[in-house]
Amino acid sequence: MVDFSTNNYERYIYKLIEGDSIVVHKSCSQFYVILAGVLNISKIFTNQEVYAINIISDGSFFRPSFSNHYANNYYYALQAVQTSYIVSLTNNKLHKFNLMEQDSRKAVIYNTCNLTEILIHKNTQYRLTHLLLLLSKNFGIVDSHKVVIPLQLSYKTLGIMIGSNGSSVGKILRILDKNHIVKHSRNWINIYSLKELTLFKKNEI
Repeated sequence: MVDFSTNNYERYIYKLIEGDSIVVHKSCSQFYVILAGVLNISKIFTNQEVYAINIISDGSFFRPSFSNHYANNYYYALQAVQTSYIVSLTNNKLHKFNLMEQDSRKAVIYNTCNLTEILIHKNTQYRLTHLLLLLSKNFGIVDSHKVVIPLQLSYKTLGIMIGSNGSSVGKILRILDKNHIVKHSRNWINIYSLKELTLFKKNEI
């Protein structure tokens, strides 16, 4: 186990409330540990394109990486989905530990909900369905006859996660609500039938 309590490490602890973000540029060499909370990691390009890549929570690790050729074209944003506590560690000896023995050209993320697989779907509805199923698997709580996702996810945030927009997400969620499949609220998402959500088809819109 790595002992981060030694004086060899510069440590900074951040408290982020919902909507707050930490922006990570190439000059940042920190290694981030999520102490508590849930954050959405996005890759943001200088042309304003945004790609959500992961959702991380308690006990997750994140080390940013940047391509030498395109390092100035993008940065990472760690946005709090709910109140979160993060510790950043700075030390040039971190690579000696197993946690850092990875391809330096790739971002290293542990214990996460990977969002990149959602992008294999071309249809927004399938992407949103896939996202809801991933969230239910990673964060869902079974309560009576429903699965509760206790996260504060706005239409806009959900849209970013699937490469769409809040308007399209809202339209789909209203149809899911009308069919008693999913109920969206500011503080949670209820899924009443995982089976019906999985079978939800494009022609229902």
